[in-house]
Amino acid sequence: MASSSSSSCSHSYDVFLSFRGEDTRKNFTDHLYNTFIAYGIRTFIDDKELQKGDDIKSGLSSAIQDSNLFLIIFSENYATSKWCLNELVRISECTTVAADQSCKRVIPVFYHVQPRDVGHKSGSFQDAFLNHEKDADQEIKESIAKWKIALEKAAKLSGYHEHEIEVIKKIREVIITRLNRKPLHLGDNIVGMDFHLKQLNSMIKTQREGVYMIGIYGIGGIAIHDHCEGINVIKERLYVLRILGGFLYDKSIDEWKSELKKLEKIPDMKVQNILRVSYDKLDDVNQGIFLDIASFFRGEEKDFVSRILGSDAIIGIRVLQQRCLITIVENKLDMYDLLQQMGREIIRKECPKEAGERSRIWDPTDVEKNEVLNNLKVMDLSCSKDLVEMLDFSSVPNLEILNLEDCTSLESLPRNFHKLKHLRSFCCSRCSKLKSFPQIKGNMSKLRNLNLRGTAIVEVPSSIKLLSGLEYFNLRSCRNLVSLPESIHNLRSLETLIVGGCSNLQGFPDLKDDMENLKMLDLSQRAINELLPSIGHLKALQILDLSECKNLVNIPESICDLRSLDTLKVEGCFKLEGLNVYLNEEGGYDLACHILKSGISWSNGCFSSLKILNLQCNQMEAAEPPNHHHNILLVSSL
Repeated sequence: MASSSSSSCSHSYDVFLSFRGEDTRKNFTDHLYNTFIAYGIRTFIDDKELQKGDDIKSGLSSAIQDSNLFLIIFSENYATSKWCLNELVRISECTTVAADQSCKRVIPVFYHVQPRDVGHKSGSFQDAFLNHEKDADQEIKESIAKWKIALEKAAKLSGYHEHEIEVIKKIREVIITRLNRKPLHLGDNIVGMDFHLKQLNSMIKTQREGVYMIGIYGIGGIAIHDHCEGINVIKERLYVLRILGGFLYDKSIDEWKSELKKLEKIPDMKVQNILRVSYDKLDDVNQGIFLDIASFFRGEEKDFVSRILGSDAIIGIRVLQQRCLITIVENKLDMYDLLQQMGREIIRKECPKEAGERSRIWDPTDVEKNEVLNNLKVMDLSCSKDLVEMLDFSSVPNLEILNLEDCTSLESLPRNFHKLKHLRSFCCSRCSKLKSFPQIKGNMSKLRNLNLRGTAIVEVPSSIKLLSGLEYFNLRSCRNLVSLPESIHNLRSLETLIVGGCSNLQGFPDLKDDMENLKMLDLSQRAINELLPSIGHLKALQILDLSECKNLVNIPESICDLRSLDTLKVEGCFKLEGLNVYLNEEGGYDLACHILKSGISWSNGCFSSLKILNLQCNQMEAAEPPNHHHNILLVSSL
């Protein structure tokens, strides 16, 4: 199976082989090297010894520097070679420098020698050093000291010294594991694969267990000799086949014939042009979603991307997946490198010479070079550590998405923030020097997503009420934030409000009206000691997180009015005195939770939706819910 490496370190070689040629070149080392090559492991072997002599020349030194793992084969005459010992010292120096990295590892193999002989310089190693020390000048004496330290260090490492065949198998598996090689993920929509597998099985015609050899006969010119080239060619061809297959899936025979005839007319088209077949068939909305993912959202959570790109993205992402233009693994969006390159090339061709005329920018230098960016819709300047202030927003009048996440030097935003009338999503999460948020002075009704997490803002302007379309507002860990404006209840479209971890935020505003769409409210890790009765206005609330509110003493009875409440978290509320859970006769469970000193009080009441009651208190007495409410999940640490 083709595989791909996800190692965090980039090297020319996966493995560097260090060995004494006269001992192992024609046997063990040769077998090991051929095994590695067969498994696609890029291996450096000094088969020509580069250049005779005792010094490590620049070519070999570079190979050591550009290698990930080092396999040192200690054999009987290893220590007789000054070349091998100097090579070992260089490897030792290289791995010491990279000690804090996930790469650069040494694996010793003790070939017909004992680790103690290597480490203690006994046996054949003792004889070799006695010979080196004869008539040694000062320079050689200094080298000998380094050799001994390097040998002692290597001998202490976990290594191998078993039967030759078994050792090769074990080393191969260990190296594959350490290189973090993963199977090539091709998704679930490989068109026509089942047919070919059945055909292959019918040719084998055997039900017996065992190992069989299958010969593959074909045109001689199709062979690929370089394993890296081979893997890349296989990937490209499979990706192209998947794209075409995804596009033709569920189409009529006539549509298949039409498309294939079109392809026959242009047999020399490049891979990216082939990949564009499915892209060109998308409508404008889904083309835009694809370009956004290719530009900014590869590797991001699907739900996060859907929230930022809007309601169209929910269906659009599904369409892109069906067309094999993206994959979804563990709820994260991904795409093949060729597809991302195609997407970015499409954007580049919007205006090849002027980045400022393109619809999307991800390179900060493109912003610096252009004063007016009229066509720009998406700007991602995340992790721009040297960005202190933003350009005047009047230069990007059509901007829809702005990401300034982790711009840790950013101190302020332009006052004309309100000029961004088309803005849908704004993120300046973890801009730790940003102390204020500008007043909203105009119509910004299109803004759906506002993330100020981890900023240094002291207050939220009362004009926040003008963001009538806001659905997601994140203020988590804004530790300088003292208060929220009462006008926040005017955010009628708001679905998620997160103020957890705002340790200086003393209270929550008195809600004068219903926030009819608010489904999730996170008030965790705050200094509040009570909730106001107006919390009961949140009729749509499904999740209320009060965990780690260590000063919270009372929860108002109006919590019983939260008919949609699904989850209440109060773990870590150590001053909470009690929690009354009111249940209706239909068997739903709800909470208006309290009695951490005297237990939980259960009674019939109005809650019909509650599914999870999350409690944690050492002083609370356990109390089971009534028998007819068997579906209540009580999560507690008593």
